[in-house]
Amino acid sequence: MTRANYMKRQMFFLMALVLLVGYGCWADSEEETSPGDSRSSDTTSAITATPVPTATLVPTATPAPSTRASVNPTRSSALATGLSQKDILRKTSQAMSGLESYRYQIDAVVSIEANGSEMEIPISADGRTMGEVTESILTITLLGFPMRSTAVQAGTEIYVSDSDGDKWLPANGLVLGLISPGFWTANGINFAAMRFEDEPEIDELDGEPVYIHRSGDGLEGDWLFSLLGAVEGAEDVTVEDAEMMMWIDRDKFLLRKIRVSLSAPNGGTFIAEQLGFTNASGLGGSTLELVLVLSEFGKDYQIRVPEIRR
Repeated sequence: MTRANYMKRQMFFLMALVLLVGYGCWADSEEETSPGDSRSSDTTSAITATPVPTATLVPTATPAPSTRASVNPTRSSALATGLSQKDILRKTSQAMSGLESYRYQIDAVVSIEANGSEMEIPISADGRTMGEVTESILTITLLGFPMRSTAVQAGTEIYVSDSDGDKWLPANGLVLGLISPGFWTANGINFAAMRFEDEPEIDELDGEPVYIHRSGDGLEGDWLFSLLGAVEGAEDVTVEDAEMMMWIDRDKFLLRKIRVSLSAPNGGTFIAEQLGFTNASGLGGSTLELVLVLSEFGKDYQIRVPEIRR
């Protein structure tokens, strides 16, 4: 990322936090200070930014058509199959682990709490996986301005670029929005071991028959953050009020759609770090609302792997 693009990303994040903290201070002052009271308080919030060579400012935000799949609202009243819930989840884990290619689309909103107020940050990603190679276009929106970047993972190597794709650099660690080629093999056991309601529903998704699994009480797992793509450090985050729904193809047992919501009382700093910022003081809890849609199973993609001279 050029120095100019880096400074733009830092500026927008800092502006958002300053506005958030400033609003909280103003609200507190309105409650605690009478009209004739001249007392004031100063609040200092220190942010230390870590360079992330992936963002390019797009000055005009253009709404994009929603990519979320629609769900037929009519549900079957009974499960007309001889398969148990464990059988379905086991078959799904096996089917997803054996995938050669597919497309994924992430549509999420994370919130960060600071000084009693919240800042919402939309995050989206459009990715394709072909064998051991994955390409993803990530969009993070701050103060209404989308910032886009592209990442490619080939085996264990990850490369990042501004949205124009003219200049590629090796990634310094994992990249948000990039679901690695081996994700389903590594996390299939997590899906199979989850506690869901006693019986899945039978419904349709875009005209195709699916099972719908709803999480039961007490759903936990910091690994749920990994549905945002490649993230690290979530093991120290406390997950509460987590809910999850999965739409599974009844014929091929492939995951078609996942919806997750959760809160993390100590997750504000974690989210800031995933966005490329560290040592963000004054940040409290966070929430996550996410929809992951998978499609185009088995399609032949041509993904160019960057060549970088070392």
